Amino acid sequence: MTRRLLWTVTFLSLFTAFQAQAQPPWPSKPLRIIVPFAPGSLTDVAARAMAAELAGQFKQQVLVENRTGAGGTIGTEAVARAAPDGYTLLLSDNSFTISPGLFAKLPYDPAKDFVHVSQIAEAPSMMVARLQLPAKTLKELVGLARTKPGQFTFGSGGQGSSAHLAMELFLNVAGVKLERGCVGEETNSRQPERTSGGT
Repeated sequence: MTRRLLWTVTFLSLFTAFQAQAQPPWPSKPLRIIVPFAPGSLTDVAARAMAAELAGQFKQQVLVENRTGAGGTIGTEAVARAAPDGYTLLLSDNSFTISPGLFAKLPYDPAKDFVHVSQIAEAPSMMVARLQLPAKTLKELVGLARTKPGQFTFGSGGQGSSAHLAMELFLNVAGVKLERGCVGEETNSRQPERTSGGT
């Protein structure tokens, strides 16, 4: 194959696709799945569950490697630059399709450097806040934020991530302003500690 493989966050077609090629049986050596987000994130958890399943089915070692930064582009670039032999895979979320709209120039071509294999998971978004926050409902939170614009913070995954953009869309529709308080590629499991700190 001349293009890399892209995994998004139902393993159905991967093995069949490789069987169709006129080449030695695949996989004949360990596989590497690169996750462009922090350990503990949804994408990382999904990758490790998938790696365990694939290792059992293929009787090959499947390694998960986290390469974080720049909204997922660092890890994605690593896969784009890897040998196009089907042994270095990317498991990402929809930030893969969002990045071209956020960055003027990417170190890879999302359309030419990757082949989509399959969707493997879906996950809802949810909003949580510390118990001490006076607002107890979403409506109350919007009202409170309107009285104190810019005084409350929210946490999300990396800048440009689906969670970050979903929150920005909500704030735009609600007409309120919250500051993004979690900067960088922090593990999602830590976000509730720093959400809606406010004053």
